[in-house]
Amino acid sequence: MGTLAVEVVNLDLSVGIGPEAKPIFSDVNFTIATGEILSIIGASGSGKSTLLNLLTGFLKPESGQLKINFDESQIGIVLQESNLFPWLNVRQNIEFGYRFARNANSVENVKLHVDELLAKLGLLDLELKSIDTLSGGQAQRVAIARTLATKPKLLLLDEPFSSVDALTRHDLQDWVHSLREEFDLTIILVTHDLDEAFYLGDRVGLIDQRSLSIEFFETESVERKKSLDTELHNQIFNTFVRK
Repeated sequence: MGTLAVEVVNLDLSVGIGPEAKPIFSDVNFTIATGEILSIIGASGSGKSTLLNLLTGFLKPESGQLKINFDESQIGIVLQESNLFPWLNVRQNIEFGYRFARNANSVENVKLHVDELLAKLGLLDLELKSIDTLSGGQAQRVAIARTLATKPKLLLLDEPFSSVDALTRHDLQDWVHSLREEFDLTIILVTHDLDEAFYLGDRVGLIDQRSLSIEFFETESVERKKSLDTELHNQIFNTFVRK
């Protein structure tokens, strides 16, 4: 994680026009290292999803600099809803993603790449299933697989596990952790769940609506049970509650 994936310098952003404009970020500065998992937390309406929209280029800062050291085609995003195509089965959904990837220049190439993805992601037993037969957790796995088929370097996750049960959520969190090295990813996770943010993130970024800034906390790589009962976890929790 020596090089930088994202550099943000003196960034300001408001949403709206004229007197109705609402300030979201003011003089925000941070960097994200290549290969890092950064968790972003904050209250509803604090700007978590807005930050992702900045990173995808849907929004532009009013002032300051936002530099992403990847091509636009190397940025993938997974939302809270899987948004899979119901008229396509699992394999076809993933193939659809790969058709947007570089070098997707032949039927054989598509098949080989999707075969590899299905095997790596443990989805071979689901490949011919229709979307309406999948559980919530399975659907999110397929949604992430479809995004990975585009060969991203920066993966943005916008509360992707909020609609699944706790056990499935833990399983998906562990799965995402393994994807970083398997696919050489930099990951930014937006979540309302402090435990999830703390468990998955190398750092946790807490959006402060009062100062319109982001406060960062370094975390440690520890077991799930231990990660949720440490001095740092309690510090972040108390800071989160105060805000």
